[in-house]
Amino acid sequence: MRIENKLFVVTGGGNGIGREVVLTLLARGARVAALDLREAALAETTALAGTSATGRLTAYPVDVADRAAVDAVFERIAADQGPIDGRPAPRARRPRRAVSR
Repeated sequence: MRIENKLFVVTGGGNGIGREVVLTLLARGARVAALDLREAALAETTALAGTSATGRLTAYPVDVADRAAVDAVFERIAADQGPIDGRPAPRARRPRRAVSR
């Protein structure tokens, strides 16, 4: 999939796997709307992205546990930047079955 100039929304974009997904998408030329509960963490991601991401990374502080707030931020992203092309889910998942050692 070509991702250059495509818009992706990444939850948890302020740290960990979410941050790495944000930085990887930016490195491949995508536009990214990064969501995280902590505004300071989003600022760190923005700083790590550097000037090459200027105009392609937008940070949206939001509590993803608040459904109304999430709906509102997605509406804002679409209004600000147009249609969303992808929403990777960078979160750990619990195994469906026991993991044997």
